[in-house]
Amino acid sequence: MPDKFSFELIGDVDSYNSDTGFFIRKAINDKYKDTTVIYNLSQEDKESIYEIFKENDIFSIPKEFECASDAQYMMPQFTTILKYNLNGIKNEIRYNTGCYPKKNQNDEMKFENITKFIRQKLNDKKAIKAIPKTKIDFLRKYFKLP
Repeated sequence: MPDKFSFELIGDVDSYNSDTGFFIRKAINDKYKDTTVIYNLSQEDKESIYEIFKENDIFSIPKEFECASDAQYMMPQFTTILKYNLNGIKNEIRYNTGCYPKKNQNDEMKFENITKFIRQKLNDKKAIKAIPKTKIDFLRKYFKLP
């Protein structure tokens, strides 16, 4: 793993910043307030996330995904942003669910592999499991949250 490795995964419900350890979940109560907990990943977790970046050739994934010419458009749309820093090489990848299929489905699969792995790592942690679920019903259904 490089000396400098960090990432930020920003979603419509949950966001995490590995530099600060801030995990944010949106709209967790009836007043739709957000909550933040600080959770620092272990060195082992960071190394496994870095390995997923390598396995999925993070540098080959485009900064934004284009819709295929025969794409169907969907609503509501959700956006996931992955920002990362690998030894001073900083990049940001944006993925929007507004159309399917994307032009390059292979890159789409790589991006999903990375983001699902990070979410799974985070959601397995007790501190994050303890946060109440979002109250935004359409987000809960879309993300298949209980």
